[in-house]
Amino acid sequence: MKKIAMIVMMCFMMIGCAPEQNMNKEQSSGEEESWAYEFVKYNGANYEVTSTEATEDVKGEKLGEVERNIVDMDVEGESEEVDFDSNSLEVGTPLYQHTENSESLLYEMDGKLFILEKKK
Repeated sequence: MKKIAMIVMMCFMMIGCAPEQNMNKEQSSGEEESWAYEFVKYNGANYEVTSTEATEDVKGEKLGEVERNIVDMDVEGESEEVDFDSNSLEVGTPLYQHTENSESLLYEMDGKLFILEKKK
């Protein structure tokens, strides 16, 4: 009787220690995109969001504001990116020209300016 109890107990232990096989694994529907970096689209180009601060003296003309957060669009199944779309910045985030670097833009957050670097 002790042997049977030991065998049953060992079976339960082996099942509990077995590698997890996710039988109920959710399958990706392809609705959610993955991006290599955070960006804003402007004038047909992607600009990478950085945490590099800029000074007011390089702030040029206001170009517009982030109009859509495309992460929200993924849920709806839409994925076409257009100017003033971002995958990280909030809708309404102001965008400005960078007066000293034509390959960069600026965005304003919490009263500070940060650089957006053009991706090639």
